[in-house]
This record gives sequence, C-alpha cells and structure tokens, in this order.
Amino acid sequence: MSRPKIGLVVAVVVGLLTAIAYTFTTSSLEDRIRGDVEAQVARARDLLWKNASFDALELIKRVETFARDDRALEALALPTPAEQKSLAVERLGAMLHDHTTTRQSREVAQRGPKVEFLALVSREGTLIATAPSADYRPDWKQIYPAVASALDKPYRAYKDVWDLDDALFDIGAAPLVDKTTGDLRGVIVAAFTLDDKNAAEQAALLGTGVAYFDATKIRASRMSHPDVAKRLLYEGTLAKEVLAGQPGGIQRLTTGGHSYVAATTALPMNISGRPIGAIILVSLDSALEPVASVQLALVLLGLGALVIALLAMMVTARMILAPAEEIEQGIAEIINGDVDYTFKPAGVDFDGLANALNVMLARLLGRAEPSEDDLGDALEETGTGARVILADDGGFTATPVGGPTVTADPGLIALAAEPEQDYYRRIFDEYAAAKTALGESVEGIVYEAFVAKLRLNEANLKKKYESRAVRFRVQTRDGQVTLKPVPIR
Repeated sequence: MSRPKIGLVVAVVVGLLTAIAYTFTTSSLEDRIRGDVEAQVARARDLLWKNASFDALELIKRVETFARDDRALEALALPTPAEQKSLAVERLGAMLHDHTTTRQSREVAQRGPKVEFLALVSREGTLIATAPSADYRPDWKQIYPAVASALDKPYRAYKDVWDLDDALFDIGAAPLVDKTTGDLRGVIVAAFTLDDKNAAEQAALLGTGVAYFDATKIRASRMSHPDVAKRLLYEGTLAKEVLAGQPGGIQRLTTGGHSYVAATTALPMNISGRPIGAIILVSLDSALEPVASVQLALVLLGLGALVIALLAMMVTARMILAPAEEIEQGIAEIINGDVDYTFKPAGVDFDGLANALNVMLARLLGRAEPSEDDLGDALEETGTGARVILADDGGFTATPVGGPTVTADPGLIALAAEPEQDYYRRIFDEYAAAKTALGESVEGIVYEAFVAKLRLNEANLKKKYESRAVRFRVQTRDGQVTLKPVPIR
C-alpha cells in the first residue's frame, strides 16, 4: 500500500474514532444535563409550593397577632363612623409601626413578606380605615370572600390574594373578638406585598427564574427574560393548566430559537380560589453551554491525533522507507548492468541487508568479499603463499600452493602452536610497529576492533582454503604494511 493510501486510511480511522467519541460523549452529556435541569426544575417547583404554604401559615399567624391587639377594638367602640375612622388610622398606624420596630416583630417580619398596610372592617363588613390611609371601596364583605368568611365563621383567620390598584397582595383576614364578652366586633386585614422582591427571594433560594402570574399577565418576576415566560405561559398550555386547577408538569419549550425547561404550580390556601400561579423557568441553552467546550476539546483532540499520526508516518518513512528505497534503487542499478555497484550503509535497520547483498554479489561474481575497513586492504592473499599442513604424527609441514610437500620451517610451526591471546597481542603490536616505522599514524587502530575484524577475515578464509585455522604474518612490501594469511590444516 502506498504512503498516500496509508495516510488516507489513518486520517479516516482517526476521523471516525473522533466522530464516534464526539457523538457518544456529547449526546450522553447533553442527555444528562437535560435530565439534571428537569430534576432541578421539578425540585424547585415542589420547594416553591412548600415555601408558599409556609408563607401562608406565617401570614395567618401574623394577622392573628394583629387581631389580638386591643387597640383596633378601641376604634370600633366609638359611636360614629368618623370617630372610628380617625382613631382607627391612628391605632393601625401605631400597630404597624410597632410591628416593624420591636425586636420580636422584626424577627417575625424577617420570616416573610413586608406588611404593606393594615385595614379595619366593621361587623357589618364595611371598611372603616387603612394605615397608611387609602381610598378603597367600602363593601369589603361583598367583594372579598376572606372578609366574609372571617365575619361569618369567627375565631379563624383566612388567607387570600387580592388585586388592589393593579398591585397583587397576599392578605390575611382575622376576626376581632371582644375578650370580655366574646362578641365578634369586626375584622382586621393585613396585606403583604407579592412583587418582584418576593420573586427575587424565591429565585435566589431555588436557583431558577421565578414569576407569579394570573389569568391575564405576569404580576411579579425574577428572571432574565420575563417576555419569554410570558410567551410560554399564554401562548401554550402552562398557564391554562394551573389556572384550571390542574397540576403543572415539566415541559421543554422552545421560543425565539432558544430552549427552556419550565414548570408551574398554583399558590396554595387562597380561600377565594383566585387562580394565581408561579412559573419556574431555566434556560436549557445556558445549561448546555459546557457541552460546547467538550465538543471543541474533542475536535482539537482528534486533530492533534491526526497530526501526530501523520508526523509519525513521515518519521517512519524517513527512517525505514527511504533506506529501503535506496536499496531498491541499488538493485535496479545492478539489474541494468552495473555489476560493480556496491550497497552503502543504509541506516541501522538496513545495514545488515546491505552488507549481505554486497557479500552475495561478491560470491556470485567471484570477487573478493568486502571488508568493513582498511584491515581488509592489509590482508594479502597470493597464489604462492605457504600452507602449513598438520601431519598425522602431529608435526607440521609446509608446501607452496600447488607445489610438492616439504618439511615445514620452525617459524610456521611456532605460528600454529602460539597461544591465541599471545598471537593476537603480538600481531597487533607488530602491525602497529610496522605502521609507525613507515611514519603512518596508528591513532585510530584499537586492539579490540583489530582483533574482532581479524577473526572475521579468518573465518572467511578458513572456508576458502578449507583449513581448520588461518593466521597472519605482518610484512612490509613496497612501502605498505600488509597481513599475509597462513592457512593451517
């Protein structure tokens, strides 16, 4: 397979693995985030309903505290409505002031919404006065079920939601009872604001967007995009379910190209049944923003893996394929007739192959096998060299190559019998001394390397001469130091 095809395969494999990791990781992460957001919204909805229930109980408790204050009864004891109103404004103002200034009252007030105003209603259900003073319709018994219930079913307080001057209030209505006679004298009403501040407190507690709404509009909100909440509520079924008394579910909604998770719940304990609800809203797009970072990291990781793979291919091609191509080119040169071609070293991985090819060529063409350095040039092989032959009686004889047998000289016998280590040390010293005598440098000649290569040439010559050993003699001829082989049989 060609390198371009290998590169293409590697690129496809890396791209495929990156795409699989990208798809699996991002889809899994997105599903988990969506599930977490839905669970968060469900918990926030349930917690908001519980908070609203606790606030309703706290509101009833606080209005009952006002009802036990005798100062409101003092105003109801006066004979004329004008006198009742004048004293009621004063007494209610004092009660409201004490409620926000005494230590105990402040602690109570901190546990719920702010008391916006107090109102006093007569036994007949007519508004006497408010503090702060304001002009409202007088027939409160007819228009507000909480007041009617407190008058008709005394000794119990009631909670409701009122819309006064286009403002929304949580109210508590508690009966005023004469402690001496036990007679019902009227009703005191405490109104608590239900505005953006209350929504902000709940949003901070829940970690989500919160808005309060009725059948017509959002009355209070704390969220980044209240217009989104409005569209989701009134263009879909979210508001209709809650306003119809049905439990609100968890829904994924899309508007304006953005996705949200929303849930609704009704505010509890309203005696009038006035449809007031709350919506919990979380931006799914914002929650999924970390996925983009993961996607970018996966893409960069895939690109990095691809670059590393291609660089590894380039390095491999340079270290392995290029030397192989060089040897292939040399073979082509020989095929084309260049029988004198010699393979050069082609790197660590192919040096052995290049050397084997050179030896093969030498043997096929009947020429001297290549040596690894100039030691081969010092090895002289001539047709008149003496051969030392081991006789049956253990003596040595020497004959010229192709000549008759003669008695071996003592020097040849001593050469064959010399211990190997002494022989190698002597031949090295004689070779170095001969070089020095001719004025040649011996700085690069190392004993260990000299002996190793001497052994290599001995092994090759043993096969050639079919002898059991080959030793050398140092000789100087024509101004050149050479090593003359002496086969030993």
